Amino acid sequence: MLRAGLGLDFGVLRSNPRFVATLAAVPCFAEACTVAVASRWALPFLSSGWSLLLGFLLADVSPAVTTPLLLDLQARGLGAERGIPSLLLAAANLNSVLAIVGYGVVFGGVFSGGGRPAWQTVGLGGLELLCGAGAGWLGAAACLSVWRTARDGADRHGLLVGGATVLLLASQRVDMAGGGCLAVMVMGLTLREGVLSRMPAEAGSVAEADCVLRAGWASFGAPVIFGLLGASMDTSLLSAPLVAGSFVVIVCGLAGRAVACWLCVRSHGWSAAEQLFGVVTWCPKATVQAALSSVALDYVAEHLAGLPEYGAEMERAEALLTCAVLSIMVTA
Repeated sequence: MLRAGLGLDFGVLRSNPRFVATLAAVPCFAEACTVAVASRWALPFLSSGWSLLLGFLLADVSPAVTTPLLLDLQARGLGAERGIPSLLLAAANLNSVLAIVGYGVVFGGVFSGGGRPAWQTVGLGGLELLCGAGAGWLGAAACLSVWRTARDGADRHGLLVGGATVLLLASQRVDMAGGGCLAVMVMGLTLREGVLSRMPAEAGSVAEADCVLRAGWASFGAPVIFGLLGASMDTSLLSAPLVAGSFVVIVCGLAGRAVACWLCVRSHGWSAAEQLFGVVTWCPKATVQAALSSVALDYVAEHLAGLPEYGAEMERAEALLTCAVLSIMVTA
């Protein structure tokens, strides 16, 4: 998220805000709804709430897969004349935020037991986005206040990573994980634009800090995160009917996402090759699925053990975990 924010071209975003919002939201909600409908047939033991929860679990585009690829294309100048990498970067990361917030909203509805009104649940999702954007701006302002005094790229790297870590931990503390992801991206974007506009002599420092982030990701971040993804896969939970049903749900969701993405980019005048690239870029699943796949399972094990509905709810939670694991294996 941080590298994505630093790599965004604000001029391109400012000239295409509607397209970015559409490309982020339409495929995300299309996949969530398609998965929710398909799972009611392929996994009939899932209730409507659990089906929609699965929909938002699968509706994310993995930033761990797409961000390094798009930043590399942008550095090589491929598609840069039309701002394609920047547009896809912004939309992909906003997609992640929407999927996480949507998951949190539906999760609250599934496990609230009717104790929270629907309008309050939806309102909290909107508040999460607003708080995330505001926190990101404040984080960027804090970094900018000491940016010039940092001695080298390593110091600035520490400043960026420290600020992003604080934002993420604080957001998790108040149950606003989606807002935390948005805050990190907004911090990177606002910091980049602030340095370029207020400190033109320090413009190279942003690229220098990004180089350090890229090296850290390649040598440490990527191996660790994908190693953890592999370790999170528990094959003992897999059964033939569940795997088959999960596979059908994943394929249906990807088809819905692909059609929605194609319609979005086609209306923006992209060439056939660019449309195909956009559709393929919108498929990978990894980090968010791994992070959220066991949340429902842990909640059921901790809060519903001993209750009459425990067995049915545990079966549903294990189905979500299986679908998430398979989506990573199929698309990442």
